Amino acid sequence: MPYATLSYRWGPPKRALRLLHSTFDDFRGGQQRISDLPRTFLDAIVMARQLFIQYFWIDALCIVQDSDDDKAREIPQMRSIYSNAACNLAASTSDNPHGGLFRVRDTTAVAPGLIQAPSGALRDEMHHVVDMSYRDRQILGGPLHKRGWVFQERLLSTRVLYFGQSQIFWECLSELKCEGFPHGMPQSFRSTKSLEPLWEMHDANAAIIATTERSTARPVE
Repeated sequence: MPYATLSYRWGPPKRALRLLHSTFDDFRGGQQRISDLPRTFLDAIVMARQLFIQYFWIDALCIVQDSDDDKAREIPQMRSIYSNAACNLAASTSDNPHGGLFRVRDTTAVAPGLIQAPSGALRDEMHHVVDMSYRDRQILGGPLHKRGWVFQERLLSTRVLYFGQSQIFWECLSELKCEGFPHGMPQSFRSTKSLEPLWEMHDANAAIIATTERSTARPVE
């Protein structure tokens, strides 16, 4: 069954809603109401429904936090949990589970700048103007990505939706898109998940091997 995962910051332990031995029966029996979940969890559930994803994996609710045995079983599975998820939702700008995913923002502010090609150019067209820190400033600069665990969650997930302060970013194995660039960001902003560097390295190594073999080959007498 397809499921989604969530990357978020826990915040102060005293305020965190967690699955414990003492709350296990409440969760399992339905006494724990969805409406009582932290805002980030609620927003994530709303987003999963919009994506037609029925199941959600959240570490605080899927691992018994005061059980060493359960942690010993589940934590080694984090790699497969995130890599097999249909999508990972990243609360990039929230520093605790109560910060939520969504922000009130000016949607016109995310539109990239445009300049007209100068007269005499080969093609009379418009060009986007974007600074090289455009992605990192809006995603990696947020509080979420200062958490060590998120590094593996981000890289292992095949698809990630980053909920930033001013817009949402999408990253998968082949694409990096955002609301400012809905058809894909410029080539200089390659997805960190892209497999193209591996193929390029493979092709380069194959070319080197072929060249070496040709240069060392001897004619048969």
